[in-house]
Amino acid sequence: MAERFRYDEPGTLSRPGPIGRVTRFILGAFCVYVVLAILTNASAFFTGRALHVSSVWFMILMGLYVFPDVVNIGFSKAWKRFHLLTGLVALAGVAALISWATYGSVFGPPLGIVVSIWLLYTFGHLGISFLLATLLATPGCEMRSIPQLWALVSGKTAKEHYCPGVLTPIDRWEAKLRRSVRQSWRLRK
Repeated sequence: MAERFRYDEPGTLSRPGPIGRVTRFILGAFCVYVVLAILTNASAFFTGRALHVSSVWFMILMGLYVFPDVVNIGFSKAWKRFHLLTGLVALAGVAALISWATYGSVFGPPLGIVVSIWLLYTFGHLGISFLLATLLATPGCEMRSIPQLWALVSGKTAKEHYCPGVLTPIDRWEAKLRRSVRQSWRLRK
């Protein structure tokens, strides 16, 4: 697998402490909020009206950024970011053409449906992974929490992966902070 997708043996990465777990919970809650917002506004997506809202475009941009890592790290793949995004944009392009041909606007129901299903998958998978990573104290990337849960249930081990986002640096900082606090307590005794 490509260097970006290097999976390490269990115990290689720092397990998150309270700060890392709270960070994962907040990010998971945000993803759940996005999923609920899409579900409660499903009719706007199915008619294509949602694609005229700036916050939806913000979610789309965030989704485009995280989607390749959600797929690759979550499923232990190493597909090229370019190929995943090109396939996604091609699917959206076909849906936009169908929307235009059928409804006279590229922001019609076919595109709205494709975008909503993709956003629901991306933020749903991410949200579940963040919340599960909070409970399991998954080291590194939250996308390894589902494989970690499966490993726990099946009695096996799951490989770890650093977080290409903010979690690995937070976990490293927190582990260093814990060592420093422990060391200062030992010096006081």
